[in-house]
Amino acid sequence: MRTDLKEVEQRIKAHWYRDGIGDFVGGLVFMLLGAYFALVEFLGENSTWGGLLEAGFILVFLGLFYFGRTVIKELKARYVYPRAGFVEYRGEKEHQSSRRFVALLLAAVIAAVIVLVNSTPGRVNWVVVITGILAGVILVFIQVKSVGIRRFFGYGIASALLGIAFGLSGLADGYALGSYYGAMGLVLAAIGFYVWQRFLRDNPLPEESLDEN
Repeated sequence: MRTDLKEVEQRIKAHWYRDGIGDFVGGLVFMLLGAYFALVEFLGENSTWGGLLEAGFILVFLGLFYFGRTVIKELKARYVYPRAGFVEYRGEKEHQSSRRFVALLLAAVIAAVIVLVNSTPGRVNWVVVITGILAGVILVFIQVKSVGIRRFFGYGIASALLGIAFGLSGLADGYALGSYYGAMGLVLAAIGFYVWQRFLRDNPLPEESLDEN
């Protein structure tokens, strides 16, 4: 019985990712985040606007997170649910608090690592390298938890490779990190848009199906 419930949970998780909208919007958020880092570097932390932007990173991050979640919700309500229905897994709510704690703990560890490596001189930008590898691990983990979404393996590999490439690029910190997020966002948005359009083609609205017949 427990095995059956686990399979149902995995199918529901996989169902959420199959339309590609999460990938597409996530890519847009990544590109905006990349533009933010590049803009901070361009303005300089000693300038008024650069300092304000750098100090307001948490607000920018939370704003982009809210923007992404809102857009995904609206797009799914308009394009996905009328075609494929809506499935809610109530068991997920029981684990939300523990998952949030793990996420906060991971964020704290990442922040500590960034502080340590950022003070280490050298040609390698370890902030960008570690960001790319950690994001890649998370993307692969999503695939493992959501059986059948094989493109996340590709995302994970792309993230690690881009992180290493821009970490070795010799660019200034903000430009290197911004380039990583921008390039990774472009990968996510492009593939996500393709998957989304294929989903719409393979799952027409009932009215569209009748018109074709």
